Amino acid sequence: MAAIGQGPIPANSIILTPASGPILSASQTCPTARRSRGPLSSGRSLRHGTRTPCRRYSGATQLGRLETLTGMAHCWGKRGETLLAALALLLSTSVASAQDSLANPHEGNPGAARAGRALFETRCAECHGADAKGISGPDLTDLWAAGRSDGGVFQTIQRGVPGSIMPSSSAPDDELWAIVSYLKGISTVSPVEFATGNADEGRQMFGANCAGCHRAGGSGGRLGPDLSRITLSRSRAGLMSSIRDPSAAMRVGYRTVTVVTAEGQRIRGLKKAEDAFSIQIVDTAERLQGYLKTDLREVQNEAQSLMPPFGPDRLTDGDLDNLLRFLASLREGGDAL
Repeated sequence: MAAIGQGPIPANSIILTPASGPILSASQTCPTARRSRGPLSSGRSLRHGTRTPCRRYSGATQLGRLETLTGMAHCWGKRGETLLAALALLLSTSVASAQDSLANPHEGNPGAARAGRALFETRCAECHGADAKGISGPDLTDLWAAGRSDGGVFQTIQRGVPGSIMPSSSAPDDELWAIVSYLKGISTVSPVEFATGNADEGRQMFGANCAGCHRAGGSGGRLGPDLSRITLSRSRAGLMSSIRDPSAAMRVGYRTVTVVTAEGQRIRGLKKAEDAFSIQIVDTAERLQGYLKTDLREVQNEAQSLMPPFGPDRLTDGDLDNLLRFLASLREGGDAL
C-alpha cells in the first residue's frame, strides 16, 4: 500500500474530509503502520509495519485534508472495516437523499413525455434501442422498479457514466427532464402502484372498451399491444396518460400510418417496419400487409393514434382504477376475460 497522501488515489476509493475532530484519539494506535521518511505537508506519512501512535493519522487536517476510506480500513483492521461500512452508508444515503430531493417539473405532463420520446429517439436510441430495452447500452425500462428516483436518473443523464460510452450532456434541464418523463412512463414498476381498484369490475370494463383491439390473458383483439403483462413495464401514471391521451406517446410498432397505392387506394393501419425500399403495416382488419415503395403514391405518417382518447366523460378515475387493477391481477395469476 502506498504511503497515505502520496501517489494516486485508488479509483474505487471515497475521498473523506471530516468536518471536525480526530477520527481516533492520540492514545490509540494503528497496529499495521510504520513511519515513512517522506514528509507530508503537515507531518510524516504512515506505511505498513510496526505499531505507531495514530496521532498523525487522527484527522484529515493532519494529512493535508485528504484521506481515503480504503486506506483507513486497511490500517485499522476490523475497526476500519466497520468505519468504512458506516461512512459509505452515510455518504450513499446523503447522495440518494440529494437525488430524491430533485423533483421533475414536468411530472404528469403528457406533452413533456411526448417531447421526451422524440428527444430519446434522436439522442439515446442508438445505444439504448428504440424501445429503451438496450443495444450497446443497458435496458432502461426497469430503472424505477430497481429503486431509482427521477432525480437520480436525471443526474445520470446529465453527468454521464465515467468509464463507459455514456457521455455527459450539456442539453437544457427541461430537455433532460422530458427524457426522464418519457422513460418513467415506459419503465417496469412495482405491483404496489396498482393496489387500488376492483379487478372484477375492471375485467368488465376491459371487455366493453378494450378487448376489440387488445388482448389480456389470451383473449381479445390483436391490433393494439397485448396488455397481459403491461403493468410490468408501464407505470400507473404512464398507463393513465396513454389511456387519456393515446396520441401523446405512440410506441414503436403502433404508430398510425396511411399508405396510398398507385391506384389511389388508401390503407390505414399501424407501421410495423420500414426501410428505404418497403414498408410493412397491420391494417385495421388485423392483416399484415407489405408494400414496395415504388408501388405506392404516398406514405402518410400520422400524429393521431388509432386508439381514441378515453376522457373522464368515457372512463372516470374510478373506472381507470378498476381497469388497471384487473390488468395488474393478470401478472399475479388472476383470471383473464
